[in-house]
Amino acid sequence: MTIYPKRPPKPEPTQEEIERDSIIAAAWDGDLPCVKALLEKGVNSNITNSRGETPLFMASKGGHPRLVNYLLARKDELKLDLNTKDILGETPLNAATNDGFQDIAVALIEAGADVDIPCNCNRTPVQHAAQRGDMKTLRSLIDAGADLDVGNLYNVKPVHLAALEGRIEALQELIKAGADVNSYSAFFGQHPIHVAVMKARMEATQYLIDAGAYIEVLDKYGNTPLASAAKEGYIWVIRALTKSGAKVNPSNVKPEQQPLYQAIKGGHHDSVLLLCKSGAKIDFEQELIKQYFVPDILSTLFDVSTLTLPEKVFAMYKMTKTLERKGNLHDAFAKKMLSKTDCFLRSIVRETSQSEPPQEEVKKLEDLVEKIKVVRKPTTPLSLEMFELLNKVAWGQMQEEINVERKCAEDLRPIVTIQMIYQLNNHSSDGTKEHISESTEKIDFHNTYKIVNEETFYSMQAECKNSCDNDHMELVGAVGAS
Repeated sequence: MTIYPKRPPKPEPTQEEIERDSIIAAAWDGDLPCVKALLEKGVNSNITNSRGETPLFMASKGGHPRLVNYLLARKDELKLDLNTKDILGETPLNAATNDGFQDIAVALIEAGADVDIPCNCNRTPVQHAAQRGDMKTLRSLIDAGADLDVGNLYNVKPVHLAALEGRIEALQELIKAGADVNSYSAFFGQHPIHVAVMKARMEATQYLIDAGAYIEVLDKYGNTPLASAAKEGYIWVIRALTKSGAKVNPSNVKPEQQPLYQAIKGGHHDSVLLLCKSGAKIDFEQELIKQYFVPDILSTLFDVSTLTLPEKVFAMYKMTKTLERKGNLHDAFAKKMLSKTDCFLRSIVRETSQSEPPQEEVKKLEDLVEKIKVVRKPTTPLSLEMFELLNKVAWGQMQEEINVERKCAEDLRPIVTIQMIYQLNNHSSDGTKEHISESTEKIDFHNTYKIVNEETFYSMQAECKNSCDNDHMELVGAVGAS
């Protein structure tokens, strides 16, 4: 059995220690009569405990304005030190602003406390006030000449902190007083507008824009503010930025940093649609589009109800161009694409059957066709002919009933598209491959469309050019079974 020696008894506290602990505890509790009595007895007003805390510090941190005002009123008599630091480097003013005690902070500022002394993490009172949105304190600090562009340990500045929390009034006061609206934070790797955008601080974002923030500036990841908003799907922030002139197709970023691609990767449907309506370019040659253009995004982007007639035709052209490169019609992307083209064709025929298109719309479509002719490769003239055929269908110039012939259509999946490459390698059921390979003439694919109360049937006679070797065949204007 081990016998441990008894601990020596604690020494009796000295009179000074008793007085110190008493006045510190009384100040923390806001016990004004007790503090008065101890001071009258001659206790040092600047005495500190083991953490470096003085009675003034404890009263300030504890939120006792009456006691603080009493001590400040006798500061000359008591030779009160207003800037004593505790072990964390905080002064009474730092402690008061950090905890949001505005009346105490203002009293300390008016009494002459240093407004720019940082704590150990380099945070100053103005940073605390800006982040909390304590306007009374912030205005007093500004009037006292506080440094508004000082950064903390991570170079995060007051404007960043105000933007982070969406403190719009604090932002206004800081910028009006001369704070840099475009200051950079090495820790965030962002400017104030990036911080506001990433936190969806709508009012702060708009104010920063109005105050002259650079809306095309890049963060450390190479994102513009618009790309950051698109990545998070903040639709209202995107709208504010685009209305303010933010570029939806910035030229100084990588393809994967484009706002549209960020929205697509995040799966934010409304953001994708808004960016497209704002002029975002969709490059169907980009691998990113093939990777991230999931069916749900496709449905949002090519929403029939939001497009004009020429836009519908152009959307079909874009979708079928994608199908041409997609190849496999049995994956989710291709199936969704095909269902949307069917929806578009039905909508186009329905719309043109109800009324004559206005002349301005005709002109738009004609201009669109001319534009497509320029960008089309000369090696695919037949595809362009079929696109022009679709234009005729769109304007009601080929509305005619046709018979249903299912011999080939039934062997293909139910599809409606204008141009695509169909892979026959593993899809030669019911002799389809043999039938197509033996054919040397153009094949007509027909289908019946039920439109407008099942009273009228419209369709398009499609052409197919036999250009297959043993595995592939180009189907132009294929119309599948309903």
